[in-house]
Amino acid sequence: MGDWEGEWWLNTKSANVRAIMKTRIALAKSKGCDAIDPDNVDAYNNENGLGLTPEDAIDYMKFLATEAHAAGMAIGVSLSSVLCLIYLHSRNILGRIYLLLGLYIFFLFLSIWIEL
Repeated sequence: MGDWEGEWWLNTKSANVRAIMKTRIALAKSKGCDAIDPDNVDAYNNENGLGLTPEDAIDYMKFLATEAHAAGMAIGVSLSSVLCLIYLHSRNILGRIYLLLGLYIFFLFLSIWIEL
């Protein structure tokens, strides 16, 4: 992951990765967490070596939201990740992005810098 030595992108399409994340969400719930905030959901915007696309990111984010809600938890995401999806890609996926936004309870503004 670029500047993060020892960290790698995960294939978020993998059933194994999703099973692990479902277990991690259950663990967070068992420890009393009210919400989760997944990070690094923007592999599509980086050299990920897995061919992950914006559509894959949307699908994975929907999966995480569904699992969090099923566990009775809220879910949030860095809004910069969502804005990058909107900015970088055509209107073909905008409808799906707007549907995704309805699944997330909160958005974090960490930093946003888009150079036109």
